[in-house]
Amino acid sequence: MPKRAVLLVNLGSPDSTSVADVRRYLREFLGDERVLDLPAPLRWLLLEGIILRTRPKRSAHAYATVWTKDGSPLIQTSRAVRDKLADQLGTDIPVYLAMRYGNPSVASVLSQIIADGVDELLLIPQYPHYAMSSWETVTAKVYAEVARQSPALSVTTVQPFYDDADYIEALYTSAQPYLSQPHDYLLFSFHGIPVRHLHRRGRLLQRHLAHPRHLLSRPMFQDRKSLRATRSPRTGKTLCFFSITPRGRALAHALHRLRTKPPA
Repeated sequence: MPKRAVLLVNLGSPDSTSVADVRRYLREFLGDERVLDLPAPLRWLLLEGIILRTRPKRSAHAYATVWTKDGSPLIQTSRAVRDKLADQLGTDIPVYLAMRYGNPSVASVLSQIIADGVDELLLIPQYPHYAMSSWETVTAKVYAEVARQSPALSVTTVQPFYDDADYIEALYTSAQPYLSQPHDYLLFSFHGIPVRHLHRRGRLLQRHLAHPRHLLSRPMFQDRKSLRATRSPRTGKTLCFFSITPRGRALAHALHRLRTKPPA
């Protein structure tokens, strides 16, 4: 019987908040052609000549503001997800965790997976939506490393799960305690990407991000009586969905409308 395993891959984090570690992380992250999608010579020149001369110090300060005694919050949360999934699956299906950038690296974790004798691997990128700088770069990296280290390893990839019923249920469960309290608006915010990424992969990404209405299937959105019961006297029933664009124009416009237009 083939030995099966699961691999979770998230974005990654510097090893510490030191400027040297942050510079090393940014060099790998921004050196990815799916993140900074410029011709290689121009990408190198921009990184080494401009970005890595100034940004690591500023970014190190930003990381220090969220760093915990246990290290990177993203790494710690990812480990917790891995451990909870491992508890659910039991000892027969081990769960591994890798980071697209930084440590534990995809290459090192795949090396361990191969050494452990895994025959079939389920890859789960930790991104509900598609983007070439997130979901796509994870899958491309994993498949490239598999081809290099062990072409015989069978890999199945979980596709973007933005409309998966269990994912929607998890969003509902996490939001419900806050929605039961008085509130004015429900805001969905997405990480921005360069405009040129939209031009290259825009149709797929826009389909994923433009459908927050799938959340309308949840009772918290359908039950207007509940919404009326929990809003403050000056609030209305407005549900506002929008995504931040690379230059913030849509966000600024939407926030301006919220400030100047009373809820319906």
